[in-house]
Amino acid sequence: MMSRLFDAVADDYDLFFSERRDVFLSELAAIKGLALSGEGLDVGMGTGAFTRHLDNVVGVDISRAMLLKSLPYGIRCAQASAERLPFKDGSFGYVLMVTVLCFLEGPQGAISEARRVLRPGGRLAICSIARGSPWGERYELKARSGHALYSHARLFTAEEVRHLMEGARLEVVESISTLHRHPDLPGQGAEPVLRDEKGSFFCVVARKSPKAPAARP
Repeated sequence: MMSRLFDAVADDYDLFFSERRDVFLSELAAIKGLALSGEGLDVGMGTGAFTRHLDNVVGVDISRAMLLKSLPYGIRCAQASAERLPFKDGSFGYVLMVTVLCFLEGPQGAISEARRVLRPGGRLAICSIARGSPWGERYELKARSGHALYSHARLFTAEEVRHLMEGARLEVVESISTLHRHPDLPGQGAEPVLRDEKGSFFCVVARKSPKAPAARP
């Protein structure tokens, strides 16, 4: 169902970032500020709006139409769901999920799957719009109005994401946020990225234990 949902909106998916460049630049600054290293996996990469600004990264998405939109950027990608990643254990130095968890039926399973494909010591970064934040309230209003995408979303708080990560045996090591301005006050560039969870867009980073068992041959 979700693949068809995102297939249907692929043509217009990036229009919002074109209209609100300040929001895109703010979220990108937060993601790049995490300084994730090693070969990465972007789960739920969509059209590759963020992926194409990252180095040494592979992307997956459940929507074929979204992946086709990414082709001009030369991103290595595959069609797959977050809950069933087509990679061996311990394949990546980091896994990134941006605005993905809120659309999953089994977020805990997706986090456990991300942990599986991480190398020992690797990091999982989950970035999302926060429930109850000014931007979150705006999206929840759209959901109640029957928006094609947001009516299927369940937003999380940063605290809830931390609990999900800890439930997957990951150690939370960092939290940052941006979009501290109200949505009705657009800016000219990226907002500051602060080491708090007070902004409408947050990222929580957790580490797989360096002592985790090595990948199976």
